[in-house]
Amino acid sequence: MDTLIVVIYCLVAAAGVCIVRRFGPFSLSSYCVEDEYDSEGSKENISYRILAPSLFCIVVVLLANGLIGALRGELGTLASFVPTLMYWVILSTIKASHHKLWDRVGPYLIEAFLSCLISFAADCYVIGAVAKEGLAVFDQSSIAFQLEVALFWALVGVISTLFLRRRYRVRVGGAAPAGRTRVRSYRYYTVGTVDTSEKRLASYEQRFGKNLPVRYKQDILLRALFFSIMAIEDSNRPEGVRMLERVLCRFGLASTTGIMQQKSARPLSDGESASLAAEYICGMWDGYLKAFAKSDTATGDKGRICFTGQYYSYDFKTIRNSIEENFSLLYGDYCATRLLHANFVFREVLAYELRNNYGLSASRVVAAGSIFPREALWFGRREFYWSDSCTVMLLDRPDMLQGVFLVRRDGEATVEQVDELLGRILGPRSKVWSVQVIEGASLQVWLSELDCDEAELGKLGWEVASE
Repeated sequence: MDTLIVVIYCLVAAAGVCIVRRFGPFSLSSYCVEDEYDSEGSKENISYRILAPSLFCIVVVLLANGLIGALRGELGTLASFVPTLMYWVILSTIKASHHKLWDRVGPYLIEAFLSCLISFAADCYVIGAVAKEGLAVFDQSSIAFQLEVALFWALVGVISTLFLRRRYRVRVGGAAPAGRTRVRSYRYYTVGTVDTSEKRLASYEQRFGKNLPVRYKQDILLRALFFSIMAIEDSNRPEGVRMLERVLCRFGLASTTGIMQQKSARPLSDGESASLAAEYICGMWDGYLKAFAKSDTATGDKGRICFTGQYYSYDFKTIRNSIEENFSLLYGDYCATRLLHANFVFREVLAYELRNNYGLSASRVVAAGSIFPREALWFGRREFYWSDSCTVMLLDRPDMLQGVFLVRRDGEATVEQVDELLGRILGPRSKVWSVQVIEGASLQVWLSELDCDEAELGKLGWEVASE
């Protein structure tokens, strides 16, 4: 009888290898049934490879136990765990003989472990529990059940990441030679695990794009920045890991949740996390534009980036080249490190956004936002720009030296003193053409005309300079 049981187990395992391979969306021969199963590292394929052999062995063993019970008058004692384990042993032998196992041992072992664990749990808990409790054993409100599901998807995400790393290593370092020889001199970075495929980016657009503030529709580089960060964070925390984090957050063991890993006292959905991140990334973008406006790249040409109190505008090609070279540094504002090699993520996401716009882009981007609110009050509703790191000028000021120069030179010069001056002396006929602020050293204001007397200026600590 023992020999017969072993034979039955072997037959079930062998049949499982054939059936799973024949009907699976991804198999040993890279066979695909549906378009969505486009990679051996996709979560759909990984889940199938884990669940299919377990479910097949569970169903066949249940039928075998029922048949034994019908013939002998008592239920059989066959266990689904044994043929599942044999399934993976047979599959390992096939893969090794075809040299398809050498570069994916890690993910393969995790898949085998999970598959066998599912069969073992079914033997010990599920089948008996269903007989006693019915379908209530699958109650979704059970924290334990949620934790089990979250752990499963978390490990599926880990396996998917391992496959992505392998794909990037092969693409960068070259495929390994035939046989069992393994290439060890791989060169890869964290960014190699980021999925920027058309399908993934399209899913982001569909789920989150329509809920972004209007500014994201006007500024294509800001939109590309948002989805670049989303792609990185999603790859670092796959959906299964995020499910686990939400469970742990209820116990105070996780502080960031959701696809954008935002901090909250309660678990965040992906949508809530994206909404919080949209506001935060706007602040990051404002900081970047402020730094760019005062850099040597922008100050050499007054039209490269301009501001008002209601909107800003910039030359698309100039800012695009800058952000493509410095995205990794900007991403440091989000993840607290500027050492990641992530520039190519932004380039691929921006290319996707441009494809959605038929490959066309505006020569100049204009978007809502007040990036320099204090300076905007000085110039009213008119456009201004930074001529150097401490001098801001009206865009349409006269080229010839005209107007009135007011200066203040003392060791207590502050920008608040400029606010005080302009609040006192600006009239309907006077315009601010330029303001230079060197805090602690000197202040200079260039006006179209002076609408007050010099005595009043002296009380404020200013004087008229002859230029």
